[in-house]
Amino acid sequence: MYNDSFRKRYGTAPIAIYSTVDCLPTYPHIHNEIELLYIVKGSSKIKISDTCYNAKPGDLFVVNPMEVHSITMDSDTAYSHRCICFDCSMIVDKRLASALLDGSKSICRVFKNNEEATLNLAHLFEQLFLAVQKNSSTLLFDASAAISLFFAELMRRQLIHTHLTVNKRSTFSQEIVQYLAKHYGENLTSKLIAEKLGYTQSYFCRLFKKNFGVPFSTYLNMYRILIAKDELRNTAQSIAAIATMCGFCDVAYFTKCFKASMGITPLKYRKSQYSYKN
Repeated sequence: MYNDSFRKRYGTAPIAIYSTVDCLPTYPHIHNEIELLYIVKGSSKIKISDTCYNAKPGDLFVVNPMEVHSITMDSDTAYSHRCICFDCSMIVDKRLASALLDGSKSICRVFKNNEEATLNLAHLFEQLFLAVQKNSSTLLFDASAAISLFFAELMRRQLIHTHLTVNKRSTFSQEIVQYLAKHYGENLTSKLIAEKLGYTQSYFCRLFKKNFGVPFSTYLNMYRILIAKDELRNTAQSIAAIATMCGFCDVAYFTKCFKASMGITPLKYRKSQYSYKN
């Protein structure tokens, strides 16, 4: 699902940080921003596009724009990671920023804790994380400087790859994200959306599973639940109205899907968010 919820945490620059506070999985999602993940303790499985990586303390991961990614924590150990998301406008080299957005360039995804490059990049990650945490009036300049040093290190070590053709996955993902953003409340099927985007249904379903890691129907429900969560937190609309707005056929099915995803009903979720805010 497309997830830009971190934008609400932007301060004086288009960059946000996050630290895990529980062991709940991060479901497959996608966004236009670059995401940096640093594993603090414990272990997890991090899936980026169609590749799954074993993550250990000290590992650093980079998620390029429009790459589907998810995190599943190993249950036998305490776990935490730190995350930084930033808009490509923070990159000084605008040609590089544009190439990362259209998929003609990509950053190496994985830096293991025993690699030489990781020590320098992890230090810059920490510097950037602390600058965003402080959120001073000079954040834009502090963050831009740290990001520039981060990219300079990547380029010195030739860790930014050029693709001869634009990444077709990125193009397909953008088509899906843009279409769902406008039509998620409608009665959607894989057949309908395939026709709208000019694919056969069978090819669309194969391509979708390969790109997003789950079938279209599963992803659509997850996308709708993300929208519903935001409505439950921030509006006084009835649960029935939210279910209809998000494209669920009735309240009972909405409640079933929501509980399967979140572990609690929409009503209990709304009450828990209200209690947290107050």
